[in-house]
Amino acid sequence: MNKTRIIIKQEYMRRIRKKSFIIMTFLTPLLMVGLIFVPLWLATMKGKDIRRIAVIDKTGKYAPLFTQTDNYHFFEADKSLDEFRAEEQKDLFAILTISDDLLENPKAAALYSEKQIPGELSRIVNQTLTKQIESDKLASFQIPDLEQIIHESRVQFQIQTIKWGKDGTESSSSGMIAHLIGIFSTIIIYMFIMLYGAMVMQGVSEEKTNRIVEIMVSSVNPFSLMMGKVVGIGLVGLTQIILWGILMGVFMLIGSSGLFLGKMDGEINMAAMQQGVAMSQQVNAAELQQGFEWIA
Repeated sequence: MNKTRIIIKQEYMRRIRKKSFIIMTFLTPLLMVGLIFVPLWLATMKGKDIRRIAVIDKTGKYAPLFTQTDNYHFFEADKSLDEFRAEEQKDLFAILTISDDLLENPKAAALYSEKQIPGELSRIVNQTLTKQIESDKLASFQIPDLEQIIHESRVQFQIQTIKWGKDGTESSSSGMIAHLIGIFSTIIIYMFIMLYGAMVMQGVSEEKTNRIVEIMVSSVNPFSLMMGKVVGIGLVGLTQIILWGILMGVFMLIGSSGLFLGKMDGEINMAAMQQGVAMSQQVNAAELQQGFEWIA
């Protein structure tokens, strides 16, 4: 047992003293936090140019619904679509045409542009028109205060989940929390197997190549040797994961308080946040494994 402890200590100290271990310990949390906050910060940067959107509304009831935003200026056009297309110098970014009542003919609206339509512009147009179509649909039922009735009838109900123990005790439980814990535990186990398992294999192969293992086996049995390596490298993994958690918490606190979110005008782009989280999740174990092969 004493020899196993020596192997554990030797494996642990040898690996955490490497410069590559220290670099990866600090670099990985910084990369993960950067993938979350950088897209969010870029999304909050407002362009200097305001894009003009011409609205050709033959019905006359949809064009006044569009309000100005920081990036788009909507105005009711007095020209036809063909006249706008015939102009050599176009100062328009896009043209919205509405030729009929959208409640009766949903395909009567189209958005034209020589460039790719941004998702933000499509969202603004869709939300504005959808709200009006819903209002027209409710009005078609000719029921007084129908919209208010529907609004007041909306309720949110959430059932209590109680865990019943064998001894008859009751305690509140949450399936969502259990689900998140399961996902987090699976990710940790996967990382340990893929990353630190490869480190154990590489550590054994190095000693076989240098023929050091022949000397070690003469003084300690193979089981103790392998157990020392597995436990030692496992402790290295636990140390690194704990440091990752602490550093990510510190970096996210700095980023949310002063580096990025402090520059916002109180508005948070949730779509950009989701995009940043998705990008951070794409940093999978296969990519990190290359870094740890360099460490070992």
